Amino acid sequence: MDTDVFKLIKEIVERNEAAEYYSLEILTDDRSGERCLTCDNNLSFPECSSEWMFSDVSDDEATVLLTASIERSNLFTYEIHCHLSRLMAVKGKLVSSRMDDVIATTDWSSWASPTFLLSYLAVKSDGAEWILRLLDVVPNDARDGLFTACWYSKDPRVQSRLCEKFEEWAKDPTWGGGDREGAWLKYFLGKWISEETFTYERLENLVVWHFQHEHRFL
Repeated sequence: MDTDVFKLIKEIVERNEAAEYYSLEILTDDRSGERCLTCDNNLSFPECSSEWMFSDVSDDEATVLLTASIERSNLFTYEIHCHLSRLMAVKGKLVSSRMDDVIATTDWSSWASPTFLLSYLAVKSDGAEWILRLLDVVPNDARDGLFTACWYSKDPRVQSRLCEKFEEWAKDPTWGGGDREGAWLKYFLGKWISEETFTYERLENLVVWHFQHEHRFL
């Protein structure tokens, strides 16, 4: 299975206009012989960048990739999972029968859970309710998939609750360092300001925090 999936991703990258940003490499564990795929993420946030690895995949290709991300997450490094997480947020309905079960049966309070899959909540029929609950459950440094779901969610309750959670987390002097969460705040501030989701007065404290701490996640 891994050879077929790696071959598919290679074909996708070669035809994709953003291929110049990625350098695929298969890593092999010296002891187990297990292989996984990695890439250079010159686009540091493919979850919300204009260019990303799987922007032009067909539904059939997406189904293969998403199924692999569910069943064999160890085939991919973090860098690939960022792209797969966005694909799940966009085309996750293709694997909804599998993902509905994963969402319902996984302990999302554990760092060991497959948290990238939470981006599926962007397309799940009751995904907003799950997001609102899991923002209080998923631990720090395990929220990339949840943030991706928030990014693509159209529910204003999700944006409002996420804003409140950023304010809460920012009160912790240890938050927002090397775990990408402070950088996520930067992207959401840009999104909220450009889309006029909130008034500047509502975002002022977070904007101030961002400029005071940006050096920690550049």
